[in-house]
Amino acid sequence: MSGEVPYWGANSIQGYVDQALVEGEIVLVGEDGAPFNDRLASVAFAIDYPIWPNNHVHVLRPIPTVDYRFLAAALNAVDYSRYIKGSTREKLNQAELSGIRLVIPPYERQVQIAEYLDRETAEIDAFIADQEELIGLLAERRKASSVFAFSDLERSPLVRMRFLFEQSREDNSIESEVLSVYRDFGVIEKSSRNDNFNKTPEDVSRYLVVRPGYLVVNKMKAWQGSLGISAHEGIVSPDYEVLRPSTPNLSPQYAHNILRSPAKIAEYVSRSVGIRPSQWRLYWDQLRHVEIPVPSLERQKAIVSQLEDSISEIDAAVRDAEEAIALLRERRAALISAAVTGKIDVREHGVVA
Repeated sequence: MSGEVPYWGANSIQGYVDQALVEGEIVLVGEDGAPFNDRLASVAFAIDYPIWPNNHVHVLRPIPTVDYRFLAAALNAVDYSRYIKGSTREKLNQAELSGIRLVIPPYERQVQIAEYLDRETAEIDAFIADQEELIGLLAERRKASSVFAFSDLERSPLVRMRFLFEQSREDNSIESEVLSVYRDFGVIEKSSRNDNFNKTPEDVSRYLVVRPGYLVVNKMKAWQGSLGISAHEGIVSPDYEVLRPSTPNLSPQYAHNILRSPAKIAEYVSRSVGIRPSQWRLYWDQLRHVEIPVPSLERQKAIVSQLEDSISEIDAAVRDAEEAIALLRERRAALISAAVTGKIDVREHGVVA
């Protein structure tokens, strides 16, 4: 996409185009996706500039007696659990959106509340942006630590993945914990996170068994680093690639870290097939040819120990920043809810008509 007009996806700007579809003071509400599972996430957005929303966005143009900024804030204070529909992905259809009841104060009070929230949330958003920037810098430091840890393996033998792992297609036969693969964490229990919005189907009989030490690859996002050695026993979607180790000469911790290293991720990009990034897939037919250095087990354990020492402090700082962001988002949501429901008298905070 090119141009200067923002192209709005479900809940954010996705790119830019040459021509606007709508303009004026409007409110955009995403039709589906993440925000409906996250009570702290924004669902509605006040827009006062030309924009092109896609077909997964509801466009609301308030009547003259409703301030568009207040309307967005009021919609962000709604509990959407009773309105969303869908079996695998939550969806707010037009009928449900039309049925939402809001308390709308006089126009002058709406403007007061909107101006108060503009000021207060701008400060909170600035703090959140600072913490997100810090997390980005820490991620770069972590990446550099990984590069350094694997920098002196030139003399170690290179072994193709097909000699280290083999495909496992063992179907689920008993009730097991559902696992998921994250770019930032590797293989984790799906229930441990609240930001995975793909629902698990009732019938998981075709899900694949994963045991500790198995490599699990998200074929659609391997090029982003979504793979890892599992420390858990459970099941994963059959859309994933599950590979069991075929040699005792590879430390699971070493394999996990080197397979997620920047150099290997760059290779997954080159080996993935598809017309565009959204369609890229990394299949075993390509992954099996990837080579990794395999030093002695003693050397592997030393590398893992060195890497863990260097990144433990970084990870602790990231957790602190994430906790700060969570608290700030909590405060932001509580502030919006209190303001639009009248629990805060904005006239006591320096806002006058």
